[in-house]
Amino acid sequence: MNTYMEEHIAFKAKGEGIKNRPSTQAKRQFVIGDFVLDNSILMHNGVPIPLPPKELAVLICLLESGGEIVPKDTLLERAWGNAIVSEESLTRCIYVLRRMFLERTGQHYIQNVYGQGYRLLHTVNVIYDTQRPIDLCTLAVLPFRFDGWDIDTQEIHDSTIQCLCHFRPFGLSVMPASLTRNCRVASEIISMIKDMEPDFYVTGFPVIVQGIRVLRLELVNARDHAILHRENFDVTLNNWQINLQHRLTTVLPLCIPELSWGNGVPQQIPLPTTLAFLNGKRELRQFTPTSLKQALSQFHACLAIEPLHAQSWCALAETCLALVSFGLCNDDAVLRQACRATDKALSIEPNNPLALALMAYLNSVLGNGERSETLILKAISLAPTMPELHYYHARHLFLAQRMPEAAAAVKTSLSFDPANISAILLSVWIHFTCSNITQAITEAEQNLTLYAHDNPILQDMLETVRTHDTKTSRPMPTFFLVA
Repeated sequence: MNTYMEEHIAFKAKGEGIKNRPSTQAKRQFVIGDFVLDNSILMHNGVPIPLPPKELAVLICLLESGGEIVPKDTLLERAWGNAIVSEESLTRCIYVLRRMFLERTGQHYIQNVYGQGYRLLHTVNVIYDTQRPIDLCTLAVLPFRFDGWDIDTQEIHDSTIQCLCHFRPFGLSVMPASLTRNCRVASEIISMIKDMEPDFYVTGFPVIVQGIRVLRLELVNARDHAILHRENFDVTLNNWQINLQHRLTTVLPLCIPELSWGNGVPQQIPLPTTLAFLNGKRELRQFTPTSLKQALSQFHACLAIEPLHAQSWCALAETCLALVSFGLCNDDAVLRQACRATDKALSIEPNNPLALALMAYLNSVLGNGERSETLILKAISLAPTMPELHYYHARHLFLAQRMPEAAAAVKTSLSFDPANISAILLSVWIHFTCSNITQAITEAEQNLTLYAHDNPILQDMLETVRTHDTKTSRPMPTFFLVA
């Protein structure tokens, strides 16, 4: 077993290794019809389709060709390498793939070009996802002192770390318990911080407040030991351990802006539901066809367990509107679902600003513009710096053909959250609708690099802006016009 110092060295070396990795990693996703191949997994309408290795290799080779003819020798080499096999093996693979496509769609996807090879008959779209590594904030959870209480210190320490380590996808890296469990006095804490260089640490110790013993929690900046937050916590209440974990997950993003899960964490519910909500919010912000459908699934999972969480109802409504607005779902039932979700959120929290803004926009869609204006202004008065409110105000104004005001509203939204892809899309489309073609193209190209990182919806919109001739009678593609 490693000694304490060896564990320190191993952990620190691992962290330095992570820092030295390349800053970007390209990842491809192939989309052909209703099929998506992502990370070597073929999906049809969200359902995975198992493929044997040879068939998968042949399919990937055909997808990479983008509809061009692929010689049989190339396919054989790709799937079998240097092994000596006959063309019959390739023919069987093609048969399996053809049958798979035909059974699910009734359409032929692969063509045999006599004497040359095979090619795909449908358009192949390739989405390049440039994954930028998350800037992680390292947190050390020090053992809480429970002097005078019959409480298992190590068990609380371990369970707290176990909870917080689930938030790594949202920017939090938690040091392992093996490196912090012996840090009980000032000299040990200072030594650990010097060796491991965490960004922040959490500590807790008993104090007497108005004659009552409570646990004093402190969140500290490890660089200068400045206190970022401190509060008292009552450990005599029922379920205090779960409440403590939830309180930490609420305080951390409020005090550390780099953490990306915000303050909408569902209260007093199991951790898996909390993570489902946060994952759903992250998928919603990515704003791609795949991520929006995944967000819808995550929010349904949250509400199945915690039906009284207004933020989840709002997020569900936002996701439904996004799917309908961009033609990703043509079912009117999805729009009705957005209305029901908004009604439910308002029944739980009548003055929820986002729910009011969603209701305002839905009223605008249904033709009740006067009520929309009243509701959206009320929402903005409750939370004037909330970017989503100005975004839905802009969409309401866009539907009302009040373009200068819509442009100003979406600009305000982006001033609070410049990485909001839905607002970026709306801003580009407003410029295009107002015939500001150069501005629309410039804004789209800049954001594909800065924030939207090859977002397929923005790519489609940019292509529309570049190629659409407003002087012809060609039908206008639909963005932001259905809902």
